[in-house]
Amino acid sequence: MSLESLPDVLTIMEAAAVLRIGRQTAYRMAKTKVLPTVSLGKRVLVPKSALIAMLHTAVSTGVGA
Repeated sequence: MSLESLPDVLTIMEAAAVLRIGRQTAYRMAKTKVLPTVSLGKRVLVPKSALIAMLHTAVSTGVGA
Protein backbone atom coordinates (compact mmCIF):
# COMPACT_ATOMS: atom_id res chain seq x y z
CA MET A 1 0.00 0.00 0.00
CA SER A 2 1.53 3.31 -1.05
CA LEU A 3 0.81 6.59 0.69
CA GLU A 4 -0.22 8.17 -2.61
CA SER A 5 -3.03 5.65 -3.08
CA LEU A 6 -4.60 6.39 0.31
CA PRO A 7 -7.73 8.51 0.63
CA ASP A 8 -7.30 12.08 1.91
CA VAL A 9 -8.86 11.11 5.25
CA LEU A 10 -8.38 7.76 6.99
CA THR A 11 -10.13 6.01 9.82
CA ILE A 12 -8.10 5.10 12.88
CA MET A 13 -8.04 1.48 11.70
CA GLU A 14 -6.80 2.47 8.23
CA ALA A 15 -4.06 4.60 9.80
CA ALA A 16 -3.16 1.70 12.09
CA ALA A 17 -2.80 -0.57 9.05
CA VAL A 18 -0.54 1.96 7.31
CA LEU A 19 1.60 2.26 10.43
CA ARG A 20 1.43 -1.51 11.04
CA ILE A 21 0.31 -1.05 14.62
CA GLY A 22 -2.61 -2.48 16.54
CA ARG A 23 -6.00 -0.93 17.12
CA GLN A 24 -5.38 -0.14 20.78
CA THR A 25 -2.01 1.44 20.04
CA ALA A 26 -3.55 3.62 17.33
CA TYR A 27 -6.33 4.81 19.63
CA ARG A 28 -3.80 5.45 22.43
CA MET A 29 -1.64 7.48 20.03
CA ALA A 30 -4.69 9.48 18.94
CA LYS A 31 -5.72 10.13 22.55
CA THR A 32 -2.24 11.40 23.46
CA LYS A 33 -2.07 13.52 20.28
CA VAL A 34 0.86 11.56 18.84
CA LEU A 35 -1.37 10.54 15.94
CA PRO A 36 -2.98 13.68 14.49
CA THR A 37 -6.76 13.40 14.27
CA VAL A 38 -9.87 15.44 13.62
CA SER A 39 -13.26 14.68 15.12
CA LEU A 40 -16.44 14.91 13.11
CA GLY A 41 -19.25 14.11 15.47
CA LYS A 42 -18.45 10.68 16.87
CA ARG A 43 -16.01 9.87 14.08
CA VAL A 44 -12.30 10.25 14.64
CA LEU A 45 -10.37 10.62 11.39
CA VAL A 46 -6.72 10.97 10.44
CA PRO A 47 -5.88 13.40 7.62
CA LYS A 48 -3.41 11.78 5.23
CA SER A 49 -1.36 14.98 5.05
CA ALA A 50 -1.01 15.08 8.86
CA LEU A 51 -0.04 11.39 8.95
CA ILE A 52 2.67 11.96 6.33
CA ALA A 53 3.92 15.05 8.21
CA MET A 54 4.05 13.03 11.45
CA LEU A 55 6.13 10.33 9.73
CA HIS A 56 8.51 12.89 8.19
CA THR A 57 8.98 14.56 11.59
CA ALA A 58 9.65 11.22 13.26
CA VAL A 59 12.26 10.33 10.65
CA SER A 60 14.00 13.72 10.70
CA THR A 61 14.14 13.93 14.50
CA GLY A 62 15.02 10.29 15.03
CA VAL A 63 11.95 9.65 17.19
CA GLY A 64 11.35 5.95 17.52
CA ALA A 65 14.85 5.04 16.40
